[in-house]
Amino acid sequence: MWLLRILTALQEDFGLWLMGILIVEGLFAFIMMFMFPPASLAMVFLGLITLALSIIVKMCLGWAIRILARALRVEVPTAKSEAPAA
Repeated sequence: MWLLRILTALQEDFGLWLMGILIVEGLFAFIMMFMFPPASLAMVFLGLITLALSIIVKMCLGWAIRILARALRVEVPTAKSEAPAA
């Protein structure tokens, strides 16, 4: 059950995690621009690859949550923003 909570929390904050990773990559590319310019160009392409892979990771995360919820025989948790206010 704890794994389902962790995966759901990751899915809810996935955009924030992705933005954090991209900001770190951008800062590293900025630093590398002064030390070794070809590396900063490589970081641009790494950022594009990160965006492409994030789509795949997001889908796999949703599938893992559904499979785990089905295995635990619980309802698939909804996002906090979609939950009705009580």
